Amino acid sequence: MSESRNNESVKLGYDNWYLWDHQINSTIWRKNTSVAFDPEPADPHTSQQTTTPAAAGDPNASSTPSMTSQPTAKELKTYCAELKEWKTANNIVAGVILGTLSEEIKHVVNPKESAKSMYDKLEAAVIKQSSGSSAYGIKIELIDKEFKDAPTLENFEKHLTSYRSRSATLNAINSGFDDSFLAFILLHSFHSNDNPIWLMAPTNIVTTSTSTNQWSFDQVAGKLREALWNNIHSTQKSTTNTNPTALNATTEKTTSGRYSGPPCTHPGCYRPKTHATENCWVKDKEKWEKEKKRKHKAKKAKRKAAESCSESETSSDSDSDSEPPTSKRQHAHRSQVKSKRKLRVLQATSHCICSYCGKTTAKNIFIAHPDSGASNHMSHQRELFDPESFETLSTPIPISLGDDSEIFATGKGTLCLLFNVNGKQEEGCFKDALFVPELKVTLLSVGQSAHLPHCKVVFDNNVCEYIDKSTNEVIARAFATDDTDLYTLDAIPATQKVTANLASSPSQSIDINILHRCLEHLGIDNCHLMVNHQLVDGVDRIVGREDFCEGCAYGRSKRKSHPSTGTITRRQLERVHIDMCGPIPISLGGNKYFLLIIDKHTHYHWVEFLSKKSDTFTRLKKWKLEAEREADLKLQYLKSDGGKEFSSKEFKEWLTSDGVTHEMSAPYEHEQNGLAERGIQNVSQRAMCQLFGTNMSQGFWPYAVENAVYLINCSPTTTLKDKTPFEAWTGTRLNIKHLRTFGETGYVHIPPET
Repeated sequence: MSESRNNESVKLGYDNWYLWDHQINSTIWRKNTSVAFDPEPADPHTSQQTTTPAAAGDPNASSTPSMTSQPTAKELKTYCAELKEWKTANNIVAGVILGTLSEEIKHVVNPKESAKSMYDKLEAAVIKQSSGSSAYGIKIELIDKEFKDAPTLENFEKHLTSYRSRSATLNAINSGFDDSFLAFILLHSFHSNDNPIWLMAPTNIVTTSTSTNQWSFDQVAGKLREALWNNIHSTQKSTTNTNPTALNATTEKTTSGRYSGPPCTHPGCYRPKTHATENCWVKDKEKWEKEKKRKHKAKKAKRKAAESCSESETSSDSDSDSEPPTSKRQHAHRSQVKSKRKLRVLQATSHCICSYCGKTTAKNIFIAHPDSGASNHMSHQRELFDPESFETLSTPIPISLGDDSEIFATGKGTLCLLFNVNGKQEEGCFKDALFVPELKVTLLSVGQSAHLPHCKVVFDNNVCEYIDKSTNEVIARAFATDDTDLYTLDAIPATQKVTANLASSPSQSIDINILHRCLEHLGIDNCHLMVNHQLVDGVDRIVGREDFCEGCAYGRSKRKSHPSTGTITRRQLERVHIDMCGPIPISLGGNKYFLLIIDKHTHYHWVEFLSKKSDTFTRLKKWKLEAEREADLKLQYLKSDGGKEFSSKEFKEWLTSDGVTHEMSAPYEHEQNGLAERGIQNVSQRAMCQLFGTNMSQGFWPYAVENAVYLINCSPTTTLKDKTPFEAWTGTRLNIKHLRTFGETGYVHIPPET
């Protein structure tokens, strides 16, 4: 009963959070372990301890613990019972959470943490992963939004507020619109309104001399607000002119001291009719508050660095008879640091600022970015520095970031790394690097590296290369992704050295071109998918860039694929597709045909080699007995074309006697048996790639076909999620450490007695 319940449980991925959360909450309620999400009970010994501060005027006084009563026996008994209940519930809930995690998200949590901590980390990771799909929905909502309310200032401001709030949400996840495009869709939201205000205002904006690429959201919003305000003002004026009493009152009232120009267009101004935009005090107040916040943040960072430095000096002089430092001495020390500081400015792009100030990367992940705006190499990971060359700075060095905030460097040393170049790992280092604990990523100064006499830095086509001037060899490489301007160094810490040989250590990296040939010319995307999703063991990292493959160029040629039939299977051997390929030039073993058999549910392949078509019936009967014995299931449907080897009377009587439904495709409609036809094409292509890539004769085609079928069962397919056909059929994950490139020269030891 327990096994069936575990098989039906939901495995948490990045796309089923709410279903998994409902299952976890139901399990917690059923097991009565909701106390696991409460804080751990506090120890009464610790909670009742208090301290008495030292006297203000006595420098020799010290803080001493006050005399408090010990916890009673009843309190200790209650605490022990609550702690035991909490630990029991925490262990149960933690076991449930760890048992329902898929492989793609299991790395997020630490099994030693509490159940509440694991739950919070999983929720944060899923929300971060799913932010891309939510951004797409927000963008569609902004583009399709229309203004259909009454033309009042209140409704207009609500319309602008909705645009600003959703734009801020998109900018927070780096998916925001350009300011000019946001202004355009704001103007577009009034096109379906029949009010004359919105019919004339867009026309006036479009006909101005400013091009659409230079539009800004605040400019277009100000023009629309001005048009709405003028319309409301003219309406009120016409209404006032029709009333004689109001007309006399308006005539008698002086207007010499009032503002009569265009209203203020600054967002957030609640009295736009009383002043111009350049005189808006709300705008000045926002600038003042922003500057005040920046200064406060910089002052706090300086105080923190100065206090840490003073604490280190105090600990070294703790055995002396001098008086303890007072607040005045610390203040003097901070002023001394301020007068001696050497400011290093770090100018960065907006993408860089988001990365530098974002969430810290995991401790077991190394990321380094070459930056042309950084004045020094700097890192936040203390373990990357060489212990022999590292030294603590007596005076912290302030570093200014691109968002006007300041952080401090507290140490200096040499970064020791292993560079991945052309599938090999070479040791290297970056000298005079700063240790900045508050930095979020490792930055490598391009200017500092370029000033070295033996090194030059070259940027070309999203690749940054460090080249030795004397030998003209590449020392290290960094690659830039398509969606950001950040270059990431292809290297690992020296403490995490791995080998690049696929058949040696259990923790290995491999060049993408070598893995492509080892997997018999498997697609590059599927190679990355196999390793990144941990579908196989033996390889955990791919390095290098994709090169041109001549074997793939010769072997892969296909026409446009046909749509799927939509048939859904629920178990193994429910529907099997078969097809015959041949005649092929006679092989070394005398075979001229091969029969391909594919299980639709698992996409597992079998191949049978034949010297003549009349052997099909015998081989198929043998395969059916072996497959049904292995899966412990019966074959239900068999799909084939109308070939004579599949339409004989003996063949049909055998299928009928075993209760198998035979489905044949119509003449000249090979698409009806598309799974087998596509399987023949895929196997033939990969077999030809192997033969062409190794310059072997056509007589070896059965070996190439057999190897291709084996590797297809080991390769991922789009119809299976996070599984290979081998794992789907057998239930066990395949280890590919034994694989070698097809056509390699092998050496066999021959015993002397033979």
